Amino acid sequence: MKKKIIFVVIAVMLAFGTLNMSGCSGENIPVTDASEFEFDESTGMITGFIGSSKEINIPQEINGVPVQSIGEESFKGKEITAVNISDNVGVIVIYGAAFADCSSLKSVNVSDKTSINHTAFANCSSLKSIKVSDNNEHFASVDGVLFNKELTSIYCYPGGKSDKKYTIPDSVDFLAPYAFSGCTNLEKIKIPDSIDAINGSTFSGCTKLKDITLPDSFIIISGYDFSGCTALKNIDLPDNILRLKSNSFDGTTTVFRCTKSSQTEKTLIHAGYGDRIEYY
Repeated sequence: MKKKIIFVVIAVMLAFGTLNMSGCSGENIPVTDASEFEFDESTGMITGFIGSSKEINIPQEINGVPVQSIGEESFKGKEITAVNISDNVGVIVIYGAAFADCSSLKSVNVSDKTSINHTAFANCSSLKSIKVSDNNEHFASVDGVLFNKELTSIYCYPGGKSDKKYTIPDSVDFLAPYAFSGCTNLEKIKIPDSIDAINGSTFSGCTKLKDITLPDSFIIISGYDFSGCTALKNIDLPDNILRLKSNSFDGTTTVFRCTKSSQTEKTLIHAGYGDRIEYY
């Protein structure tokens, strides 16, 4: 089993290339007024939003102090529609849940010097795209989905993407916690052989998900990974599931199909799902 360290945030980014990003490409983009932010001048961190603007254009500085980060939950649940970080802004770190639960947020554009926590845009049900500058050394965007630069990890699949099906690329071997959380349009997902585990709340709240393909190599389903997936009536499990939490399918009536006397059967019984097993 691959052992991975989930990196929460990259504190320093050194790329200073030319930004190539729609809607966020130059110094003429008007920044959001400083009075709309709560700001810690000692750290350069935006800690809250008290304004009424719908489109947020992060300023280069506030009160003469360079903006360096956007703090945890600083915009959580706010009625904003867009977030832009342009090339004239310095190194920016977006911390966990910074824009979580922003139900009206539709687009995110970030520069080559932006680092993003994997939960920064969790449960943004209208978010259709996360765009990242091609010059960003650590992150990439493919069809609006946030990956690491090497395209081996998915950090955030936008909750408002209209696609009903998604095949995770074969290059991917890691899905961040909450990576697909709240994606209410997805009905079918295929996971490649390169992935052997999911890491917590990965598909939670995908209320229309009814078909997911797991590879034979798959062995771990973590806490709340499929919680709230009410349309997932059944799931075919490979034979060697070693770990599955009692809350992995919280709030569902999912029936588990597996091979009799397999390791998967033992794991299901241990997790309290013995009465929901069907055999191949």
